[in-house]
Amino acid sequence: TGSSVEEMTRATAVRNIGYIIGCLVGGILFDRFRKTWDLQLSSGFLLLAVSVAFKPWCRGIVSLAVLYWLEGVSHGIFGIAGNGMMIAIWGGNTPAPLQAMHFGSRIGSLAAPALAYPFLSATRGEALYANATVPNNNGTELTFASNIEVPYVIIGG
Repeated sequence: TGSSVEEMTRATAVRNIGYIIGCLVGGILFDRFRKTWDLQLSSGFLLLAVSVAFKPWCRGIVSLAVLYWLEGVSHGIFGIAGNGMMIAIWGGNTPAPLQAMHFGSRIGSLAAPALAYPFLSATRGEALYANATVPNNNGTELTFASNIEVPYVIIGG
């Protein structure tokens, strides 16, 4: 996006605001509409998939901030719905399944950079040769392209 570190920090901070809003909305929905817990959970996951999948195509900081906000809202919604459903299902035996779920999430966070690395490496682009003379040209230019979109689409899909 050509943004500064300060602008990117603000955009990512918007995710936390979205998380707070998602928790509040998710809590209200979870309490009022008990028969739609599965729908709430799947809606949160769908919203997360959309927000993650479209990030590489953001060309401005505002659109990126909106996607970060949607990501935060979705984390809040499926966090409340998922934890509430686990407590409702497991009752008094909840600690082990909840810890396993949160541990699995952190393992995924740890493994994601290693899985995305091959797509983030610069790949050599095709060289274009033209039969032209350019005065005072002493250099060679190589183009490099990154496939950043691939891991985002895989994760979002």
